[in-house]
Amino acid sequence: MSAVVLALSEAIRTLSLAEDYPSSEKISSLIDLIAESYAIELDLSDNRPFLESFEILRNALLSRPMSDEDERVVKIFAYNLSMIEGRYGLDREALEEKFIDEIEKLMGNEFANLVNIFLKTIKNLQF
Repeated sequence: MSAVVLALSEAIRTLSLAEDYPSSEKISSLIDLIAESYAIELDLSDNRPFLESFEILRNALLSRPMSDEDERVVKIFAYNLSMIEGRYGLDREALEEKFIDEIEKLMGNEFANLVNIFLKTIKNLQF
């Protein structure tokens, strides 16, 4: 799912160039879903500090417009999530699929398609 976080960031940043900002409430809901998904996978549902650490990601993604510093925060956060995925053997594909489905439900098909375009590009660059 770490690649989806990067793709989401790129989609938000791209739309912001046209001053078309996605709903803060919907983006916030997506961040909650990411946090909850990792907490469940890592059996950390009761770990408040872990869940609160996602506020850093939320703040960066909700900045209007996203600054270069916000983009760096997202990249570092995604990198850390990637390390967690690898270390604990999380099913990245299942997490990505779950998150893309939620993006489509919350944000609509067009936004989900934009995120998917960035996701495919990011994954191609990683390998």
